Amino acid sequence: MISRVGAVHRSLAAMFEETRAAFRDWDEAEAAAAFARLREELEAHFEKEDRLYYPAIRALRPDRAEAVNRVGTAHQQFVRRFELIVVQIQAGKLNEAERSFEEFAEAFIFHEIREEDLIRSLERDLANARF
Repeated sequence: MISRVGAVHRSLAAMFEETRAAFRDWDEAEAAAAFARLREELEAHFEKEDRLYYPAIRALRPDRAEAVNRVGTAHQQFVRRFELIVVQIQAGKLNEAERSFEEFAEAFIFHEIREEDLIRSLERDLANARF
């Protein structure tokens, strides 16, 4: 599973770079479009994790429920941050939107690391389990 999650995270990293480039070009329409594409992809990613993966982990490993809940809470916080960035872009405040985007991007990187660490630990536990 970690290889699949890592591949998705690498794909998202490319979309982050595309969005970052649009902000750097000071092109409001392109920044809005690039961010909309990234947002759509991230929301689908969060939905899949929150609906498919994490409920199963919570059910099978209740000792990991707190870590899983933190991931879900982060997803909700990210979705709220998206709204702020959209409002800033629509108001023509690209400088503020870019700053908000970079803050979000940094938080998301740490989120990915924690998420991948959780999955690796679950995979190690499974590999070490004696049936």
